[in-house]
Amino acid sequence: MQRGDIIMRTITVEGMGHASVKPDFVEVHITLRTSHKGYKIAVDTKEVQEKVDNSTKFEKLREILANIGIKGDSVMTTDFNISTEYMRITDTYYNEKDVFNEFLCRQNLKLEFDFDPKRVEEVLAALSGCFTHPVFCVKFTLKNRNVLEEKILRSAVQNAQRQAEILCEASGAKLGKLINIDYYWNNERVYSDTQFDMKMPYMPECGYICTMEPENINFVENAKFVWEII
Repeated sequence: MQRGDIIMRTITVEGMGHASVKPDFVEVHITLRTSHKGYKIAVDTKEVQEKVDNSTKFEKLREILANIGIKGDSVMTTDFNISTEYMRITDTYYNEKDVFNEFLCRQNLKLEFDFDPKRVEEVLAALSGCFTHPVFCVKFTLKNRNVLEEKILRSAVQNAQRQAEILCEASGAKLGKLINIDYYWNNERVYSDTQFDMKMPYMPECGYICTMEPENINFVENAKFVWEII
């Protein structure tokens, strides 16, 4: 690096930042699945039938959550998919062919709220006892990841500066002023390793879930620092 007519000596060090933060936000991902040979019945109908349609499942789910104080508009649809399922049959001439079997309707939902162990317990108990048998997953995250980033940056600076000082001391030089910091982190949410899954859509109704205390969110990131050597 050159400053005027003088070539500046520099040292570049990559610092590793560590941070551990308690999660303060909850995401509940819910999946409703319905299948039927009739498209309208699978998706939405008010007729009495053996299989409950997807629209009815959704409304019943919102009613159950409303009973514990969760407003209907808090349950957001993230994906809605309708597909067809075929099965392979063999005719009397031993020829194989695919024939229509039924329509499959899948609706993915998301519910978010501030972390409170009692609240988590209430929501999971309501979902596990719901007759619509939703498949659901609970994740613990941060409402605002800025706190995590600040801790990581401070840690990365301390780590890099210590490395730079050791290198300069070993080579008989002194560490000058900080010239440049280079880092890039994406804005995706970070999650605790603690996760709760209810993947069996037709399991017996339990209506009770034990209280959970999730692990801290542990995160590591790197940043590059350039110092002047004097």
